[in-house]
Amino acid sequence: MKINYLIIVSCGRQQWTIDRHLLLG
Repeated sequence: MKINYLIIVSCGRQQWTIDRHLLLG
């Protein structure tokens, strides 16, 4: 359960970073 949580958080963080870069352009 902790492992799944870490994976979700990692994916979410990566997606957030990508979106942030796109917004900043």
